[in-house]
Order: sequence, then structure tokens, then C-alpha cells
Amino acid sequence: SWVSPYAANIYASIKLQLLLDEGAYGMLSLLIGVAVCRVLKEVGIEGVSLKWPNDIYVNRAKLAGVLIEYAGEANGPVSTIIGMGMNIKMPVDAGKNIDQAWTDLDSIIPGVASRRNQLCASLVNHVLLVLEECESGNSGELLDEWRQYDMLYDQDVVLQLPKRKICGRARGVNMRGQLLIEQAEGKLAAYVSGEISVRVKT
Repeated sequence: SWVSPYAANIYASIKLQLLLDEGAYGMLSLLIGVAVCRVLKEVGIEGVSLKWPNDIYVNRAKLAGVLIEYAGEANGPVSTIIGMGMNIKMPVDAGKNIDQAWTDLDSIIPGVASRRNQLCASLVNHVLLVLEECESGNSGELLDEWRQYDMLYDQDVVLQLPKRKICGRARGVNMRGQLLIEQAEGKLAAYVSGEISVRVKT
């Protein structure tokens, strides 16, 4: 369930027109995750990782998430809304309703809640810088940076599809931002973000 206490977090949306290579749109949520990691690194946070396709973790507890929406015609500018949410200072009682491991910035760096506006501005600035890099044709380098934070790589995972489950080992992502899964027979298959959920097998 979605838990969002008043004035406890950062929520930001950026709407803009993008003209990217076709493959870059599929990996955009991953690249925005890189921007978030850069912000966290700036404020001295360690143990940051990215869970495909759009979650940001610190020490294996979820801190933030990214959501991308598109509208546009083929071969033209695409209207893009980039949404980001980050836990800043969650009330203890609110956390009781969250069904997964989570954390907030104030638990990692006490007192950071007073800098929420500065953090939000830094987040927007880094997102715009990543988009500039992407539009300049540097999405490959950004994807390599994403791979440094990939928390699923070489992990046994379960992918929940609408009508079946896929079990295998995560092998990173391809140049379109699709998750690569190696199944028992050695077959490598790619899965598109937004169609499946991923859980580390326990």
C-alpha cells in the first residue's frame, strides 16, 4: 500500500519535451535513478543501490522511487513527466503500514529534514544534467554507471508476469534498459520495465 504522511517526504515531478534515441526512452527510469544516486553521494550516503527498474535502496532498504510517463508521436518530441519520491523523515507509526524494508534520510543523516528544499533542488538539477547527457548521446556511459549500483545482478530472482512466474538469475540490463534473466537451461531473456515485479528469491 502507498504510505505518504504529510510533510514527511520529497515528491517532485518534472514535465518536459524530450527528443532521444528510441532505445533511450526504455532506460530513462534507470538513468534518473543514477541522478538520485549522485545526489545521495553528494550528501555522504553510502550503501546506495538501484533495483530495476525504478527503486533506490540504501543498505537494502527502500529510500526512493522513480516513475516515468510519456505522451507523443513516433519520430518526434515526447512529452515526458518524471516523478520522484524520497523518504525524508517518516513518522514511526506510518512505517507500520509498509510491507517491505524501508528507510528515510533522517535515519541515515540526522537533521537532514531541515534541508529538504535544498535536496529537492539538487535532485532536479541532477536530473536535468542526466537528461542533457542522454540527449548528447551518452546514455551508454550512464547505463554503465547504473550497473555499478545494480542490486539484483547475479542474484536469484522471481519475476511475476500477469499469468506466470519466471525464475532465474539476474544478469543486468541491455542497452534498452530491459532486465536480463538467465533461466535454468541457460537461456537469456529480456523483460520490459513496467510489466513485471522483481523479488530477490529467499
